[in-house]
Amino acid sequence: MSGKVFISYRREDEQGFARRLYERLSTSFGKDRLFFDIDSIPPGFDFVKYIENQIALSDIVVVVIGRNWLEARDAQGRRRLDNPQDFVRIEIESALKHGKHVVPLLVEHAPMPLAKELPRKLQPLARRNAFFAPYGGSMAEFDRLVPALEMAFSHIESERSAAEQAR
Repeated sequence: MSGKVFISYRREDEQGFARRLYERLSTSFGKDRLFFDIDSIPPGFDFVKYIENQIALSDIVVVVIGRNWLEARDAQGRRRLDNPQDFVRIEIESALKHGKHVVPLLVEHAPMPLAKELPRKLQPLARRNAFFAPYGGSMAEFDRLVPALEMAFSHIESERSAAEQAR
């Protein structure tokens, strides 16, 4: 099975979880099928263009949401998601614009954001079925997530095949 996964997270919120997620998915899918963090961007590239390209190449975008994700603030005390230049916002907007399979992954009992709490372009995120990791990345949680992503890949491939046959 092919397909790529883009992992979106906020460093101030669930960096440790996101790293464990990357390591676990690397074991299951291989590093070549994952995009994770700025370490994956070669020096000198335009960050936003590179991110948007990687999202366009991905099939699934996992959005790691911890308890502080929604209310994370910048140095001036403004909510980061309200800034159109916020990288997490750019990632999610791009994924939604490209019609990607977006999976909110709620960590340690983080609530699912309500549409009214999100900037307009991010509001469709609130309608996505979330995956819950209440224990912050236990092996059992990751053992449930991998087959769920495999099923999503299968569904995406079926949709592509149906669309090609319809043409």
